[in-house]
Amino acid sequence: MESNGTRFDFVSLAKRSSAVHSTYKLVRDARTFPRDRRIDFGRLRALFKVLPNTMLAVVRLLAAYEAVLNINREGIPGDFVECGVWNGGCVGLMALANKANPGPQRSIQLFDSFEGCRSHRWKTLTCSSHFLITIRAKS
Repeated sequence: MESNGTRFDFVSLAKRSSAVHSTYKLVRDARTFPRDRRIDFGRLRALFKVLPNTMLAVVRLLAAYEAVLNINREGIPGDFVECGVWNGGCVGLMALANKANPGPQRSIQLFDSFEGCRSHRWKTLTCSSHFLITIRAKS
């Protein structure tokens, strides 16, 4: 579509506007939403907040949200951990779910190499070393 000699580029607009970006992802992934369950307004609002900061599909984010609700409902103690954080969208959604439906007191741990992983062995060593560094720092 042309307008005054400039080409309208929806993708670049979506990257600049978090609202447009979130709307685009919701519409794109709408066909993957679970048909047997309705998405309430609170979950939709939480999704809308975190979508610009995640590479996960909406259906996977909904699964993470549901997991937090179930864990809190059952009163299971412990912390939440996300490995491979990128911009923190998924863990942000988990924190929003935890805040909206509180359970036992817990902290949220984030782990990332910030460099990507070269091989399976390297991933294991990196995650282990980050975990050990975190544990030693708390001791």
